[in-house]
Amino acid sequence: MFETALSFLVVVVLTPLVAVLVDRSATRLWTHYRHCFARPTRACARVIYPSRTVYGGLGTVLVTYGLGVGLAPGPFWTDVAAGLAVVFGGLLMMCLHRDYAIGWTTEALRGPSSFLRLPGDGNVTTIALSEITQIGTDGLTCFYARAADGRVIRWSRFHVGWPDLVASLALARPDLAPLKGA
Repeated sequence: MFETALSFLVVVVLTPLVAVLVDRSATRLWTHYRHCFARPTRACARVIYPSRTVYGGLGTVLVTYGLGVGLAPGPFWTDVAAGLAVVFGGLLMMCLHRDYAIGWTTEALRGPSSFLRLPGDGNVTTIALSEITQIGTDGLTCFYARAADGRVIRWSRFHVGWPDLVASLALARPDLAPLKGA
């Protein structure tokens, strides 16, 4: 009984604290990134960002739950589940990094080539709109734009403003097939 109450208390206390810390750091990152990304020398007409509610909120809940369950005494399998919750929550919160933002102008599209890489490892790709040969969806929540040389940019329905990007691509490249599910 005490272990359950202790882990519940840890989750109730830590969730708001971690949420505030994530929100503040994400706000600082986005503010800095918007200034860096939208300089007139390399301006983007529009930039969309991963949803703080989805990635930050769910990641915070998973990390806090994992810490609460992991710190409470219990059987081995609960520690494994807690560890997995912390890892997956951390991966979700990592998607808030500026490398996962998508920017575009009338000439080019810039964004991540994969969601399964660490931020800052060079997974940001730029493709000129004239080089795009295929625009599509993977059938779940991810969209992609692919160039003939294999470069790809991916975004999801959890990027705030993704319909604007899809509409801009449809206007810029009407010769390509429309996106399914858009």
